[in-house]
Amino acid sequence: MKMFKKIVAVALCLITALAVLPLSTTASAYGVESPTPQQIVSRFNQIKFDLDHQSKFAEAYSLKAPYAAGELDAETQTQALNAVNFCRYVAGLPDDVELKSDLSEASQAGAMLNAANGVLTHNPSRPSGIDNALYNLGKKGCSSSNIAYNHNSVTRSVVCFIEDTDESNISALGHRRWLLNPSMKYIGVGSVGAYSSVYVFDSSRSGSYTGDYVCWPAKNMPYELYGTMEQYAFSVSLGNAYDTPSRSKVKVTVSSQKLGKSWTLDSSCNDYEKYMNVNNDNYGTQKCIIFNVGEIFPENDTVSVTISGISKSGSSTSLSYQVKFFNMTDYITFQGADTWCYHPSRTFSNPHVVEADCENEGYTLGKCTDCNKYTKFNFVAAKGHSWQTNSNGDKYCSECNSGAIQISHSNIDILNKGTATVKGSLANGSSATFIYSSLNPLVASVSSSGVITANSVGSTTIRVSALGVEGYAECRVNVLPREFTVTWSVNGEVTTQKVKEGAPIVPNADTDIPGYKFVSWSPLVPSVMPASNLNFTAVLVKQTDITIINNSGTKTVNYGEKLTLKAKLINEPEGAKVYWYVNGAFKTEGESITLQFMSDTEITAKAVKSDGTPISNYDGAEVTESETVKVKAGFFQKFIYFFKNLFGLIKAVEQ
Repeated sequence: MKMFKKIVAVALCLITALAVLPLSTTASAYGVESPTPQQIVSRFNQIKFDLDHQSKFAEAYSLKAPYAAGELDAETQTQALNAVNFCRYVAGLPDDVELKSDLSEASQAGAMLNAANGVLTHNPSRPSGIDNALYNLGKKGCSSSNIAYNHNSVTRSVVCFIEDTDESNISALGHRRWLLNPSMKYIGVGSVGAYSSVYVFDSSRSGSYTGDYVCWPAKNMPYELYGTMEQYAFSVSLGNAYDTPSRSKVKVTVSSQKLGKSWTLDSSCNDYEKYMNVNNDNYGTQKCIIFNVGEIFPENDTVSVTISGISKSGSSTSLSYQVKFFNMTDYITFQGADTWCYHPSRTFSNPHVVEADCENEGYTLGKCTDCNKYTKFNFVAAKGHSWQTNSNGDKYCSECNSGAIQISHSNIDILNKGTATVKGSLANGSSATFIYSSLNPLVASVSSSGVITANSVGSTTIRVSALGVEGYAECRVNVLPREFTVTWSVNGEVTTQKVKEGAPIVPNADTDIPGYKFVSWSPLVPSVMPASNLNFTAVLVKQTDITIINNSGTKTVNYGEKLTLKAKLINEPEGAKVYWYVNGAFKTEGESITLQFMSDTEITAKAVKSDGTPISNYDGAEVTESETVKVKAGFFQKFIYFFKNLFGLIKAVEQ
């Protein structure tokens, strides 16, 4: 069994903003059930995850216009999900949390925004040129997620969130509490570069929570999740039966069996390495007691905790529990590693037989009943047959079995909802009954005859095995998004674009029509492309508009130059006219204005009615347009102006 590596968490993590989530009112109930070490190891074997799994993408992201959030592939999202569910299982909580596509879309967009801005924040600024829908989706993801920077994988970020013991987070342990929220049912996962995001604002689990408390480290705590930290805070989230605790009243006593030491922590303990706090804010759970003794407990230690100064229904009470740290490797029933125990004459439990093959010896692996360590015994010599190699480079032995299994393709790209076919065979040409399976049927399923059907965008593996033959062969299947057409109609002008399903929809039509206000698209534009063609029409409202002819926004002239500026009214009411303002002060009225520029000046043209009252547009704002004129006023420009003015050579120029 491949055990996950011990964790070194060096992270920059920000606490999510407080959100009050609704309580469930359904009749069913669930509590906290602490699993045994054996059960924890068994659960890990079922949902293994790799802390160093590198993010892979089903859809590429873009950090410049046109921006795209991208999409993590199914394997990367599942790795992070497994880490969440494993930690919840260790804590005794429901470990059936699921991925939800809309939450992953928000988390992914949030990670993209933080990566585009180069800043880790729950309130990202808007990158220039980004589409409204994508920005709003990413902003939602950032504000509703645990976010992290500088991890090599989103899976490792999950374990960092659970650890959460840096000086900026220890007062609340908010990341940990969101992930260990008993009511959580769904998460979303996102990652772009060094930025990762896990959507955690969810309390949609049906049923009511009846547990007494949730503690972390858990009562049976894998040392692989704990033992390499320099500091690791404990937390106890009290259940609904407890009254809201007060920091001034709570006292925590901690003792270590192996160290032979004890600590008493109360409201006077404010140092990071000797710390106690009560946080009653809603980070998925409330009523949280947090404490840190400033030491890492050794392997196989038993730590006793007693918390007093708390109450239920106004009556004083206390709670006590023990944390037993254990190594997961001490509880596995098979380990194909070097011999651990040197007592071959002793008896062994949990024997596991490894058969000899052509070039490797066989042996039995068992756990010594005396020292609880593993060893190999009952060695069997290798068979000594010669390996043969097929055309694909696969080794097989015709004397040991009917031949190595081959598959017709090692990699296939299929458009979503399309099909492809793979075929299994044996390297030596023998016949066999082949069995096809998909590691993720949600992405692509496979029939008994090897026909692959693409079900959703992502990647999976098709595996083929054969009855009576050891081993299997695999084909990687990449389900690619289909392209559909989006048609945009604006005031009779039609443009089209191709968009892949699941990708953000960014309108490519120009809605800036003189004399009209763009209100919205009809129908409303979804945030991502569905699996169908779409048609949208711009909703435009006719309104008065004004333009300064040849306005460039900002113009630069030499000292003393004269310019004539003209304004044009569009869709104006009868009798409308133009008022001109210079640096905010009224100057004149009429279609044009002539000015001599001696310093930087802002000119504004305003549309007014016949009585001089301003004309307002659809949004209620006055109809105006401004232009800024910058003046070069150095010695040389003033010198030239002096002589031009002296000889009457300065003439007004029409812009």
